[in-house]
Amino acid sequence: MKIMKKLYILMTALTGTAFLQAQEPEKKEAQLDRTVVVENLYNPDIMNAGKINVMPTLEEPQVAKKQIEYATSAKPARQFGFAPMTSFGETPRQANAKKGYLRLGYGNRGNADARLSYRLDLGKRDVLNADISFRGMDGEVKLPESIGVTDEWNARAYRTNGAIDWTHRFNPVTLLVEADGENQVFNCLTPNQWADNTHQHNLMGSLKAMLKSNNEDADIRFQLGTGVLYAKQKYAFGFYDSFHSEPYTETIIRSHARVTGKINERTAIHLAARMDNSFVTPGGDYQKVVQTALLLNPNLTSEGKLWKVRIGAHIDPFFSKSKTEVTFAPDIYGEYSVAKGYSFYLLAGGGSELNDFRTINQAAPYAEFPIYRDGVDGEGYYLPRHTFHQLDGQLGFKATPLNELALNLYGGYRVTEDQLFSTYMEDYGYDHFGYLMQGDANRLYAGGAVQYTWKDILTTRAEVEWSKWDSDLMDTYTTLMPELSLRWTANIRPLEALNVGLSYHYEQRCKDVDGRRPVAVNNLGVTATYRLFDWLSLYTQGDNLLNKKYYVNILQPAQGLQVLGGAVLEF
Repeated sequence: MKIMKKLYILMTALTGTAFLQAQEPEKKEAQLDRTVVVENLYNPDIMNAGKINVMPTLEEPQVAKKQIEYATSAKPARQFGFAPMTSFGETPRQANAKKGYLRLGYGNRGNADARLSYRLDLGKRDVLNADISFRGMDGEVKLPESIGVTDEWNARAYRTNGAIDWTHRFNPVTLLVEADGENQVFNCLTPNQWADNTHQHNLMGSLKAMLKSNNEDADIRFQLGTGVLYAKQKYAFGFYDSFHSEPYTETIIRSHARVTGKINERTAIHLAARMDNSFVTPGGDYQKVVQTALLLNPNLTSEGKLWKVRIGAHIDPFFSKSKTEVTFAPDIYGEYSVAKGYSFYLLAGGGSELNDFRTINQAAPYAEFPIYRDGVDGEGYYLPRHTFHQLDGQLGFKATPLNELALNLYGGYRVTEDQLFSTYMEDYGYDHFGYLMQGDANRLYAGGAVQYTWKDILTTRAEVEWSKWDSDLMDTYTTLMPELSLRWTANIRPLEALNVGLSYHYEQRCKDVDGRRPVAVNNLGVTATYRLFDWLSLYTQGDNLLNKKYYVNILQPAQGLQVLGGAVLEF
């Protein structure tokens, strides 16, 4: 308790000092890519839980000239090897944009898409945004031939999101208050191993507030925030068996702070901090879990005419009833330009990822949860452990030979404790069950990306990444971890009123110890929007146009060929 009190005093002192001194808005700086911010700012689409088995959200494509994005901080590998078809842009939110947005669409297998949002200007200093959206499907899905539970699955999945936020601009600072909620209802391919239930109901919500400085010329700038996040899972789904089928609930009090102080025009000191106080009720006779995680990322950045450097560390204390530990990882980045538009970079990063309910749900909503028994006085509870990247070292080369062309080549090696693995099992007498499991892993990887932009007509990007995994867990279980991933996207505007987006994703999964390899992801997608009037557009979207059968994720087979169409009304 004394340690906890000291931590609270430290956080209070940090935020109080920043509030009194800071007068400049927080810039999105590359050196803080691993910054542990509470949540992203209000996004009307609320994309986080989009992996429920429905078509991905579509927005009107926006073609823009932009440089290729380079990795400047250590990032974990895509753990589960699949993302839905890319949304090719977002609804315009400029000051002169229309305030209202209504979208309605419908497709095969009962795929439905609806969204309503509105922006209300309450004067020069206040803006109120409100949004509600719905995505769902209800139809038969063919199962991959390599997994023979049955030939078809009558899948149903519905997701409803709502959010409202208020922004007020004071002279020195801006205040943002946001509330959002999400309701997920879906059925499962097979029941879990303890109960006969094949349905699931997840409920999530949060209330957050954030304050950041406005003055861009200040020597000190800051961003502070705090909020409460709530999650509830109604039915037994891996944390507990049918004898203890009370809902799983999770409440997190999450606070964050980002402070940047200039030493001179080329050098600055940064501190990012996030603290999660978690209260988890697993259900049944399992005791309530109370734990605290603190993520600290101090660093110093400096740059010259031909070079950039960041020197820092990730310091992550963790406290619970059964243990107290502190982990350390580097945060180092260096870049040197050998010629105009050509440079080499070196990266050594790491740090912790907190595996709360939202993280697990976003990764694989159909999966059984990671099972970890932590004994306390002869009793125990089941919770996923936090993932810790001891080291992620990377060497890369980036180039911009033309204004329209950019490329990035990289290779690296990562050492991780308690990596999340997406697995499925066939021979346990329970038909087929999918689990998220955890184990230590080393990953050797290499890849590249190239992007080309031609006027305002075409932007195309291609990425390739190869990975070699070394883990005892992968020697025991079949996983869906990526071995080779290819991605390609193109945004095309052949006419002023017509936008077309194309995408392709191929992903080869790793072999198991017996030489079996899960079916590869093989997804071709297209989306098109045609603006009939200033206030009315028609859109259509296709996914899995090759009609391939594979698993998107654990117990989540791809729908097969999907087509959806509808209209967008702006007012």
